[in-house]
Amino acid sequence: MKVFDLHIDLSSFCLTSGRKDISKRRNLGKFFLPNQVDIPRLKEGKVKVFMANVCPILATPKGFEMPTSSKDEALRQIKFYQKIKPLMDRDKISILISIEGAYFIEKRDDLELLSKLKKMGVVS
Repeated sequence: MKVFDLHIDLSSFCLTSGRKDISKRRNLGKFFLPNQVDIPRLKEGKVKVFMANVCPILATPKGFEMPTSSKDEALRQIKFYQKIKPLMDRDKISILISIEGAYFIEKRDDLELLSKLKKMGVVS
């Protein structure tokens, strides 16, 4: 059996918590933004593909906040997924990058941004 997880907010958790090493099983602890994703758990669950969601908001201990620039935050999260892609490739786990809440794409000029996002690996 192969598993396809359609919604993982891994970048938000890792970038906010500073816990960027997903190659080892983590003690989940009592962090304000729980996340149960690391490579050992993905392998145990036989996950072969996951939809890596980019949500351009900031998760803080006080709750969710809007960043100064949603576009910059989205790009920061996409770059995180690009960095972990070689680890995932090694373990034969595919990542599909999706942007959730792409409201920062508003103007006709932003069509160039869509092209850039596609080149960065964003599929939806």
